[in-house]
Amino acid sequence: MAPAYKLPDVLLRYSFESNDFTLTAPYITPEVQVPVGETTDGASVPWWARWAFPRYDKYLPACIVHDYMYGTGLVSRKKADFLFKKNLKRCGLKSYQWWPMFWAVRIGGASHYTKKKVERATMVAQGEVTPVSELPPQAIPVVPESK
Repeated sequence: MAPAYKLPDVLLRYSFESNDFTLTAPYITPEVQVPVGETTDGASVPWWARWAFPRYDKYLPACIVHDYMYGTGLVSRKKADFLFKKNLKRCGLKSYQWWPMFWAVRIGGASHYTKKKVERATMVAQGEVTPVSELPPQAIPVVPESK
């Protein structure tokens, strides 16, 4: 059964130099507002699995939210991963598609989560990004407890 809510389209700018996308407008879901300027490299998929799961596909909106959650550390890794699963379903993926992606982040995401939190803290210290405590209320995610 398809979820009642479908993730909206996202407005992005692609950079050939860094091979990533930057949001050109806020990306708003029921749980979070991802601000303009956030970047994503799409799905972080090992090279050998990209034939089945390309970095950029219809699940890119779920990846954007997941990257933002990992990058800010606003919620626990578990909450970010379960929201990723929910958003993969909202993107229209079938269970055989979202299941391996969800379990890949649950099993292999810990080092990325920690690395992103450290990178964000460094950027805040250098004045490159806004500290979480100074973000507008709509940027703070509201993620329900996972079951």
